Amino acid sequence: MTATERREFERLDMLVAEGVRASRAVIEAGRALATIRDRQLYRDTASSWETYLDTHGLSRRRADQLVAAAAALDATAEAIRSKTRSEEHTSELQS
Repeated sequence: MTATERREFERLDMLVAEGVRASRAVIEAGRALATIRDRQLYRDTASSWETYLDTHGLSRRRADQLVAAAAALDATAEAIRSKTRSEEHTSELQS
């Protein structure tokens, strides 16, 4: 690799790491929003769900998107884990 390519890789690799951290934060925020909403944990600090969202600069639509994204990613991760377990089990049976 040339020195220029190495620098470009390092810059891009840093962006990947930052993106992974950010995506984890989005997932965690979506999960937290779902729990706060479902259990109405905001009720001591806000008169409504929308008022609570306003404190974070979120619209109801954006909050719903974050919750849905977290749920979709959780479901995808579970499907992958399930498929992996199934493939491992099948492999053991074939041995």
